[in-house]
Amino acid sequence: NRKPDNDEDHNKLIKTDTIKEEEMDPLFLDSNEPMTEYKRSRHEGVRYECDQCDYISTVPANLKKHKKRKHEGVKYKCNQCDYIAAQSGQLKIHKENKHEGVRYHCDQCDFSAGYASN
Repeated sequence: NRKPDNDEDHNKLIKTDTIKEEEMDPLFLDSNEPMTEYKRSRHEGVRYECDQCDYISTVPANLKKHKKRKHEGVKYKCNQCDYIAAQSGQLKIHKENKHEGVRYHCDQCDFSAGYASN
């Protein structure tokens, strides 16, 4: 196995294998190990396929989230207002912004935002 010289070479080395959910180790579905997931998706070409639609992910946890949101109708309701989120992280950000007053301020001007980004 040679190491790629750049991103373009890196992408050329990928082979694609799709794993159906029923073939997956249930513990790996809950895994959040970035390096393991990276190696499996980028170097082994592993993909995780939804058994109910055409969705395919390189990360097993993303497949699990997809199924909860799209096929199981899981929603996250705010206990302080009528807000309903599709993802638990969205509800957390909503509560911090709207009910706890959390703001992220620019260190160079007066701008503030409701959530931090990269």
